[in-house]
Parts: sequence; structure tokens; C-alpha cells
Amino acid sequence: MNQHNYNRYQQTNSMPASYNNQPACNQELAMAYVPFQEFRNLYETDRGFRQGTIFQELYKPFQGYLYKGGRS
Repeated sequence: MNQHNYNRYQQTNSMPASYNNQPACNQELAMAYVPFQEFRNLYETDRGFRQGTIFQELYKPFQGYLYKGGRS
């Protein structure tokens, strides 16, 4: 892409001027850190299928409640 096309791209695909006045302008939203899963504390195969994971550290049963409502 030559300089002329790049400048045209910048002009047509830039954010509105009001966006640049926002406090979080041009900052990263988030950064993820995902550690490697180590093969330790494993469930037996049949229990792993019932639990939904073979890793004991990842088994987190739902502790919430069922919301029985609707839109107002």
C-alpha cells in the first residue's frame, strides 16, 4: 500500500472526532492470560464424562438459581 492509499484509508476508516476525546481512547480493552492445563488430579474416565471435565480443578458446578421471570 503506497502512502497516498494509506492516507486515504486513514481518512475513510478513522473514528469520529468525538471518539478521540474519550478518556480510554486508543487503549487496549483487555489482555488475556491462559495458563497451560497440567495433567494432574484427573478424574477417572467415567466420572470425567459425568462431571463434564477430567480435570478436578476445572469442575465448577453451577451454584446459582434459575431466574423465573421475564421482561417487564
